[in-house]
Amino acid sequence: MKHSFSTSVTKRDHNNRGIEWTATCGRHAKWTGATYEQVEDSWRQHYYDATGTAPDPMGDKTNRWMPSEVSA
Repeated sequence: MKHSFSTSVTKRDHNNRGIEWTATCGRHAKWTGATYEQVEDSWRQHYYDATGTAPDPMGDKTNRWMPSEVSA
């Protein structure tokens, strides 16, 4: 099974800033969150659960999810 990642902004505020994001992993999983980082971290956790490795985060790097053996 492939674990591709794609995102889209599903809601914007009055300044055209993304306030709701949707991410998908192929056709088998989907997440919604207020920021790109939230949906990317959900996908990274999913990827880790499936493969045992996690892709490095993109976007803001502070306070991001990391696999337990890396963040310990």
